[in-house]
Amino acid sequence: MVEVLNIDPPIYQIYDVLNDMEIDRMLEVAAPFMTRARVKGDSEVFVQSAIRTSATHWIVEGEDSLLARIPARIEMITGLDVRGIDSAEDLQISS
Repeated sequence: MVEVLNIDPPIYQIYDVLNDMEIDRMLEVAAPFMTRARVKGDSEVFVQSAIRTSATHWIVEGEDSLLARIPARIEMITGLDVRGIDSAEDLQISS
């Protein structure tokens, strides 16, 4: 289902892009690697922040065969190129 949130500029909310099996797999793949998010500090080095307390993991393209089909689906829905090193970031899981 697609909900139109705004006409100009066009903003859409797209529901049910991932199924329950894909969501469960994302969480399973990410869980062992979830680490506290870091921010770039004054010396351009990434450090932990007392304010930003979320945990994240990036699922790299090709890391999991079930999740490999998600970028292609996003491309079909949006028309955007989301695969390849210069196109988009990897899938991010955050808590």
